[in-house]
Amino acid sequence: MIDNIIYKLNVNPFLNGLIIQAFYFGYEKKECSILLHYIILPIILNGDIRKSLMSNNKNLSIDEFVKRNKIELINLQDNLWKSRDMTNEALIVLHNNGQIKLASTIQINETVNYTNYNHDMRQYLRSATYLGILLSNESIENIYKSLNVIP
Repeated sequence: MIDNIIYKLNVNPFLNGLIIQAFYFGYEKKECSILLHYIILPIILNGDIRKSLMSNNKNLSIDEFVKRNKIELINLQDNLWKSRDMTNEALIVLHNNGQIKLASTIQINETVNYTNYNHDMRQYLRSATYLGILLSNESIENIYKSLNVIP
């Protein structure tokens, strides 16, 4: 019973859209590559990686992050492929609500600050914000190469 409820929360495009908007808050740019979106949910929805993100230093590089989380990132490729539809649905919801504009690169119109949410949601949104900070100064090629995944 509880597994069914947790599954429904994880595939909820409105919740996943909030996670992506929190990522934008840390990312701090007006545009974001579409390819970058496909690694957000697999990383944030993984409990161990999410906890690790919340305890990381803001000056951490992607390579240091991968070294610290090698075990947790083993299934990232499989999780990336499984969450592709969830990411697409979340992007459609964000576009329909005017929070982003889908184009060759996604134009960001609205972000979410994790401090405005309760404790349960805050851990997801805070880790998404820290992921945005972590990836904001990296190229897409370097991110995928460091994470050792194929888009």
